[in-house]
Amino acid sequence: MADYAGFLRAALEQAGAGSCVLIGHSMGTQFAVEVARQQPGRFTQLVLMGPVVDSRRRTVARQAFDLTVDCLLFESPTSNLLVVTDYFRCGPRWSHRRPQAHRRDSGGV
Repeated sequence: MADYAGFLRAALEQAGAGSCVLIGHSMGTQFAVEVARQQPGRFTQLVLMGPVVDSRRRTVARQAFDLTVDCLLFESPTSNLLVVTDYFRCGPRWSHRRPQAHRRDSGGV
């Protein structure tokens, strides 16, 4: 997470962003928390939307099951097509490595 946070810090500095609201979505919530932890006075607010770790869904299998149910019951076919297309464009091996890297870097959160 520290590497991702460093990238985010550098991007904010390059853009000339001063004090601002930092927003993280999905896995980006962890990047946002890490940047805010490293620079506690820089951000006026921290907004975390849809963090990827839920204490009730600690396993990849459980998260995959719940994601499938959500997709089938609550997402539009167009949205599902976009996600599946991105999944295959990035490659199944890349997508399956993300959860392991996420758990390894998350510090058990």
